[in-house]
Amino acid sequence: MFHIMKHGHYISRFGSKPGLKCIGMHENGIIFNNNPALWKEIRPFFTKENAIVLKIQNYFDAWQALLLKPDIFFKFSWLYKKYEKSARDLKEAIEILIEQKRQKLSIVEKLDDNMDFASQLIFAQSRGELTGENVNQCVLEMLIAAPDTLSVTVFFMLVLIAEHPQVEKAMMKEIQNVLSDREIQSDDMPKLKVVENFILESMRYQPVVDLVMRKALQDDVIDGYPVKKGTNIILNIGRMHRLEFFPKPNEFSLENFEKSVPYRYFQPFGFGPRGCVGKFIAMVMMKAILVTLLRRCSIRTVKGKGLNNIPTNNDLSLHPNENQPLLEMIFIPRCNMEKS
Repeated sequence: MFHIMKHGHYISRFGSKPGLKCIGMHENGIIFNNNPALWKEIRPFFTKENAIVLKIQNYFDAWQALLLKPDIFFKFSWLYKKYEKSARDLKEAIEILIEQKRQKLSIVEKLDDNMDFASQLIFAQSRGELTGENVNQCVLEMLIAAPDTLSVTVFFMLVLIAEHPQVEKAMMKEIQNVLSDREIQSDDMPKLKVVENFILESMRYQPVVDLVMRKALQDDVIDGYPVKKGTNIILNIGRMHRLEFFPKPNEFSLENFEKSVPYRYFQPFGFGPRGCVGKFIAMVMMKAILVTLLRRCSIRTVKGKGLNNIPTNNDLSLHPNENQPLLEMIFIPRCNMEKS
């Protein structure tokens, strides 16, 4: 597993070519772009930085539905027509937003104040480094990839906080010591060790993405086993996190991260050249969200229900079944708790 994630000849992923074409991800963007040369050109731009929400959700549903379908599925247009429409709707919305961004950039006086992720991509296109289609797809993938996994990960974290009040108490003590009465700032992030350990343990114990997909771009040998070029590989990192290294692998416990964990044994974001490009910003966002919520509220689940009671679906990633009432949570303002 470590060997595959580490080496550059496994940077490709696999999936249904017609399915990826249908949603615009075939040799486009970075998530499932299986053109290594093009993927390497695009990826650096990701390291720099209500109607549409519904379109994003529909696109994500299409992505999950089509990725691993056999080619024969795409012989019948009525089977995938609705998914194709979802992809087209979101692409059209993204094109409008990018064109608005282009117009804004053409009239601003100081470019430095407007050099965000989309701007970097637009200027890369003007220099001939990217096509317009790749600019659109990169913005689209930035919109769909992070919010979905991040929101589900935070949901599972909130359930775990409700199940483990002693962990909530430890985090609140640290938050008070580090921040006192002021709002969280970027300099505070490295000091929130308990919060960070909670995030890491949550991702280990209840991963949202527990499988990593790779495709061998050349022949290889791993621990004596030959791997042929073109081999599709699925790495079960969720299982690895329960079997190796950790002192309490089958329990939710901050003790699992009291000592430094070698990165070969813990890879919630993947590893190597095809690891998640958003892992650093994701950690910052999760810390900021948790600190902001915990300072204002204590969290309880309805009727004491926890993770084991929540029905889930696991397609490309793990999601709670959103039609179930067991997803409800209670947020108790801390000012009310102090009065009582």
